[in-house]
Amino acid sequence: MALVLAAGVLSVRQIEGESVVQGTLVIAAPGLTPEVAQRLQRDRGDLGWTLLPAGDGLLAPFDTELVAESVARGTVVSLFVQPPRSDPATLDLRGAWRVLIAPEAGDVLASLADFVRAQVGTRPFLAGLLLPSSLDAPALAATLEPLLAAADTLPTFRRTSIVLLGDRPSGPGRRVVARLDRGRGALAAPVTLADLLGPGR
Repeated sequence: MALVLAAGVLSVRQIEGESVVQGTLVIAAPGLTPEVAQRLQRDRGDLGWTLLPAGDGLLAPFDTELVAESVARGTVVSLFVQPPRSDPATLDLRGAWRVLIAPEAGDVLASLADFVRAQVGTRPFLAGLLLPSSLDAPALAATLEPLLAAADTLPTFRRTSIVLLGDRPSGPGRRVVARLDRGRGALAAPVTLADLLGPGR
């Protein structure tokens, strides 16, 4: 069965005639409501948002099946969580993701930014981040900055997509999703996850 790029399933694809290696950061962002997303969009011209179908998982629609498929195809996959290590919210994710715990006295954002800066080769990557609590628009904007700075250090053949997975204002089935891209083809990135999830998702 042919699959188009699914969160880094293919290491190289064509965007406007040039090769690109995809990296994807998915961030569970409690408190990302439509109002907060609108403010972020107003403050940043490179961010778009919408409501998209999603299941109940913390990182839905980036479900564990998609993560397993990505691992099987050679994608570098890691999930970053803040201590404590026993956080029950991560237990159902550990089977699919390679879970990395930030140092007890450290900063999970710094750990993730270091991971992004290390992705200088031709393997795609998929990284997840579980934010510890609900954040307002300024705090979310501050969260993005070190990740964007890290993405900007990568080679020009790479594209990094940062996806914020927010609240479900209308109940189960749809959630607020915000996205911004860096690198190759970033200006053409639509407010969709179709190119990251693949067909049928």
